[in-house]
Amino acid sequence: MFFLNRFFLFLQLCFVLCLLFGCAGYHLGPPAGQVSGGNSIEVIRFKNETLEPRLSEYLMGPLRRSIQQDGTYWLCTERDSSDYVLDGVITNFERRGIGSYPSEVTVRVDEYIIISVKISLRERATGKIILEQDFSGSTTLPLGADQTSAERQHIPVAMENLARDIASILGDGKIKD
Repeated sequence: MFFLNRFFLFLQLCFVLCLLFGCAGYHLGPPAGQVSGGNSIEVIRFKNETLEPRLSEYLMGPLRRSIQQDGTYWLCTERDSSDYVLDGVITNFERRGIGSYPSEVTVRVDEYIIISVKISLRERATGKIILEQDFSGSTTLPLGADQTSAERQHIPVAMENLARDIASILGDGKIKD
């Protein structure tokens, strides 16, 4: 009986130590001492330097939604009243063939869509550039009879991936000042 009591006491001590040291690196709230929603950001429509039309429209909705869901910045909809301004340029839209049939090497089975963007985040008051970085979003596109419809369905997926990456870097708090 004495042995069981010591064993359970040892297990409880191990459990408490795991709880204390297991969460030692966790910080409650937004990183880098920011207040959640304390700063506002305006997202300006990105320029499209590619030959593919409507890419900017495909990106703006998911990017604004990702910034709102992150919660680090308050999304400002009024012109000239935000703390930060985010703008960018869509620099590349690329299709790469993936796979082929064994009998015909020139016939592709799938395509890989890659969309590249260069963003810049600056303070509105001083004009100081805080972040300037390249991002890319991608998705796999199965080739089929209706290529246009397939692209129309898969380009927003690549834009969602791109927007999520941009919002995570903005909300991470590790951007240079």
